[in-house]
Amino acid sequence: MQKPKRSKSLIRVILLTFVFTYLSLNALTLPIDPVLPVPPETAQPISPSDHRRIVQEYINQIRTMHDRAFQLIQLTLDSPIKDADALRRSINLINMEIDSVRRQLRDYLSLIQTTRTQNRDVLLLFNALNHTSNQLLYLEQLSYATSNVEKALLLGDFFRSRQASIDTLSAAETFITDPRIFN
Repeated sequence: MQKPKRSKSLIRVILLTFVFTYLSLNALTLPIDPVLPVPPETAQPISPSDHRRIVQEYINQIRTMHDRAFQLIQLTLDSPIKDADALRRSINLINMEIDSVRRQLRDYLSLIQTTRTQNRDVLLLFNALNHTSNQLLYLEQLSYATSNVEKALLLGDFFRSRQASIDTLSAAETFITDPRIFN
């Protein structure tokens, strides 16, 4: 009786070892796309004035997308929504712009030899993009909402994300323009 129990245990150990070995090897071969790539050692430093200009351009782009999302909220207030397909297409266009700006920011971050303040500014821009993206998520969910309670809750979430985006963009703008903060 002892022999079958030992062989079952041995088979389990061998199978577990095989599975973990296989998973470990596959995990090593999976491509990892870092959200924030490590800047190359040979990157040229970006001057504080150039950095301010670049960050301000990103802030303006994000504000434009943010404002367009707010304009779309008008379309969701009708019951039923007059042109839900056009609303969803507009949301998708803004989401594609957000993805494009996110890739540009990642590229910018990988090109600069970051200082802590430059890193902070870029991370704030990523946060503002995330908040703007959340606005669009709530806006899209609002287009599917059927009850007034659900609409009210989603509107609250939309405006919380909107305010977070405004606060984040204002903080980034303050940081890049405040002479007391060294870049």
